[in-house]
Amino acid sequence: MRIGIDIDNTLCSTNKVSSGIYKKIYNDDFNKLDKISQYEFIGENGDIIFDSCPIEEKAKKIIDKLREEGNEIYIITARSDKRVKNIEERTIKYLHNNGINYDKIIFGQDEKYDIYEQFKLDIMLDDDYDVYEKISNMGGNCVLYNGSLNYGKNGDKVYSWDEFYNFIRKETNNG
Repeated sequence: MRIGIDIDNTLCSTNKVSSGIYKKIYNDDFNKLDKISQYEFIGENGDIIFDSCPIEEKAKKIIDKLREEGNEIYIITARSDKRVKNIEERTIKYLHNNGINYDKIIFGQDEKYDIYEQFKLDIMLDDDYDVYEKISNMGGNCVLYNGSLNYGKNGDKVYSWDEFYNFIRKETNNG
C-alpha cells in the first residue's frame, strides 16, 4: 500500500506550537493569520518552532510499523523553499532528527490530488478539509487527521495515529 502523509498538523503539531510562540511575541492569535503569513512566521522562527514541535504521539511507531509491513510512505507537504527560505532542508533534517523514515518526500504541494494520482497512492492522511474533499470527490481515499482545518467537518476522521493504523487495517481487510 502507498500511503501519503502530510506534515503540518498531521505528523507534528506545527500550528499549536506556532500559536504559543506567536502569542508570546505578539500577544495575538496565530490562527487569524492567512496561510502565507503563517508560513512566513514559521520560516522566520523555524528553529524555535522545530526545536519545540514534537512529532505527534505514536506517529513514528505507526509509520515504522507500516513500513515493516511493506507499505510505502510518501511525505507530501505544502512547505516549499519558494515560500520560506531553506524550509525544505530544515524539514528533511527535522524528520531525520525525529527518526521519521519515508520512501519519498514531495514539497510545495497545496493541491495534493495530482500527487495522489501521480504516485498512485492508496490513501492520504491530511488535516486540511479541502485536500480531503478534493481527493474524496475524485474517487480517492483520504482520511482527516483531526485539527483546526477540519473542525466541525464530516468525513473519515481520526483523532490519533492508532486510529489511523486501525483505519488502514480495515481498508486492507475490506479491499
